[in-house]
Amino acid sequence: MSVRTTDVLRAGGRAGGRLTNEQNSFGVEDATPYQEWAQIMQECLEVAREKGELADGVNAHMVAEFVVAACTGMQVYSWIVSGRKNLSERAVQMWKILLPCIATPSGAAGAKVSTRRGATLVR
Repeated sequence: MSVRTTDVLRAGGRAGGRLTNEQNSFGVEDATPYQEWAQIMQECLEVAREKGELADGVNAHMVAEFVVAACTGMQVYSWIVSGRKNLSERAVQMWKILLPCIATPSGAAGAKVSTRRGATLVR
């Protein structure tokens, strides 16, 4: 996937996950942020499809909802086991597993997924 697309996916995943997860600490149960996050993710995946970076047959809607759910669970798990200290590593692991399944070979090869890169995106 293109640098622009991966930047948006990384930044959106971190911000969206944190905002949606923290609403529970205020006793709020609103699905809207999750749905909006999934919509943004789906739009990014459709851009990747237009650029020929998304593998044939990939359902952008299903992948977007999966990523939101995976990031939500990842944040909760990371909080419990490390106080979120290992969240970046977990996000990198997820994308390294997921990208080869949803991207074309050239799209996956072009994606730069690392904790170091992630740190530069969220500054």
